[in-house]
Amino acid sequence: MKKLLTLIFISGLFFGEIQGQNTEEKMVSQAFDKLIVGMIKADAMDLSSVVSEDLSYGHSSGVIQDKAAFLQEVVSENPISYQTIERESETVQVSGNTAIMRNLLIIRGLSPTGDPINLRLATLMVWKKEKKQWKLYARQGFRLPA
Repeated sequence: MKKLLTLIFISGLFFGEIQGQNTEEKMVSQAFDKLIVGMIKADAMDLSSVVSEDLSYGHSSGVIQDKAAFLQEVVSENPISYQTIERESETVQVSGNTAIMRNLLIIRGLSPTGDPINLRLATLMVWKKEKKQWKLYARQGFRLPA
């Protein structure tokens, strides 16, 4: 069954809900909402609350970061200060304490010199349920044509 993505625009942020999701799938999508908010706010505490200590974060450039490097990069807003992260599509599959999420994302931001950055990415994310909370465990993104 194909799932529909509904986007809600609130104060420059997009929050998504996929129709037909079960409770655990919705919780994973909500954890991703928190990740997006943390990235846009460049807030280490918000981000830290939704990423695993064992995070493996793969960028479309091929760079792989652990949790500390990922947090430092987002908080420093270098190479990008995130302005908006929009979901073009999303699927979530939960199996026990693991979830696989696939997204098509439109990311808009600014470089440290103020130049606009516009990216269209596909991502594969693995989420793990740790102490009753979904946390990002692994992510790999790749660029798509704009």
